[in-house]
Parts: sequence; C-alpha cells; structure tokens
Amino acid sequence: MTDRRNASSVIASLQSLLHDLPQVVSERVTLLSLELRRAMRALALLVALVIGAAVLLATAWIALWMGVAAALLDAGMARHWVALLVLVLNAGAALGLLLMASSKTRLLALPATVRSLTVPTHAASRRAGEASATPPSDRNPPPENRP
Repeated sequence: MTDRRNASSVIASLQSLLHDLPQVVSERVTLLSLELRRAMRALALLVALVIGAAVLLATAWIALWMGVAAALLDAGMARHWVALLVLVLNAGAALGLLLMASSKTRLLALPATVRSLTVPTHAASRRAGEASATPPSDRNPPPENRP
C-alpha cells in the first residue's frame, strides 16, 4: 500500500512538473529575449564609442608624426628621407599588427567548442588509435645534428 502511495505521489509530481514546464520555459525565453535586446543596444554603443576613440587616436597619431617630422626637418634632414622614415615605420607597425591579427583568426571558429561538441568519425578515431599505438620515439624523430 505504501508503494502504491509513493508511486501515485511520484506520478502526481511528474504531472505537475509537466504542467508547469511550458510556463517556466516561456519565462526563461522572455528573460533571454529582453537581455539580448539590452546586450545589442550596449554593443551598438560600445562600437560607436570605439569608433570615436579610433578617430581621436588617429588624429593624435598624425599630430605626433607631424611633430617628429618637423623636428627632423629642423635638425637638417632632407624632406624625402623624413617622409620615407615616417612611411617605413608606420608601414612596419601596420604589418606587425596585421600579422598578429591574422594569427588570431583561427580562434573565431571556436575550435575547442567544435572539438567538444563533435563526434569523431570512424577514420579520425582510427588515425588517433594508430597514433597512440606508435611509440613516441617513432612519431617525432630527433633532428639531425648539422654543423
């Protein structure tokens, strides 16, 4: 008799949970929607502020190089050498920044998340098994000593 009461109590609890589930999910989805809207507005403001700061920094950068160029010209350096120096230094810095940015683009694909959410294919798991069966000394042979 106690088992029957426990079973009916569990069934009643499950029915109550199933009855309340749509409302609970609806409330959570509504909260998510409101927070996403607020986050989108904040993101738009952040982008506008970053663009404004970039414009101000660009004008400050130009003013800095104008001062450096004026000082070099006053010191007697020829105009074409001053212009070349400013060009080379700025182009080198820009290239360095672009190379750093390029090295980070692979992170945009969310590699760790993709690895954790994907199921390995039969061929990939077979290759992984073969790699683990190979002794470490055979996987990466030591480099030859060259004078």
